[in-house]
Amino acid sequence: NTDSPITITQSIRTLRVIAVGEGGAGTTFQSSCNATNGDDGADTTFMGITASGGEAASWFTKGAGGGATATAGTILSSSSGDDGTNGSSLGTKGTGGEGHTFTSPSLGSITKGAGGDGGGEGYCRPGEACQDLGGSCESNPCSPTWQPPNQPEVWSYNGTCRDVSDLSTRSCCYYYDFPYRGGGGGAGGFIEVHFSQSELTSYYGSQSYSVNSAGSGELNGFLEVIY
Repeated sequence: NTDSPITITQSIRTLRVIAVGEGGAGTTFQSSCNATNGDDGADTTFMGITASGGEAASWFTKGAGGGATATAGTILSSSSGDDGTNGSSLGTKGTGGEGHTFTSPSLGSITKGAGGDGGGEGYCRPGEACQDLGGSCESNPCSPTWQPPNQPEVWSYNGTCRDVSDLSTRSCCYYYDFPYRGGGGGAGGFIEVHFSQSELTSYYGSQSYSVNSAGSGELNGFLEVIY
């Protein structure tokens, strides 16, 4: 699936190429609050045609869709890949850019090049904060009625009362659980190019192509060459 040669001969009267770049990876958050960012999608290339892979997401930030170019032939249709959507610390999962749906002469209607979705596992707990309450923990407890200041409704928290003898005031300590969800990757670009026989003369011989090579691992790039 990478850098394999296709031989262009004088007997080929016309050539049509359909190319889609691979989708970019989404970001996944682990319970340790660490983001696992993937890679950009691989470009699909052949005979001066490039369908760029989608950009990978980075933390909450979405990946951009890839474009498409051709230095020879006649472009029949072309479109950039859709961007992914952002993730957030409020539990919103980023979605990958939507893939391109098109008609393949050999496979019929197919969809290729979508970006990877973001995600998360468990909740992120970045640290603890304390609020001085005064008095004793028995007279001013953390729970069940006490709540931390500015508590966002979509977050959860746990509080514990710290009653230490060498403190002049008693502290209620709490933490927030952040439902971190990563951003989605961008979709790869799409392009369809036609070559006439006269436009093929400079390409006679072995022509290499590349698809799904050292990219995001989505493996949904696509190349079809029709003689």
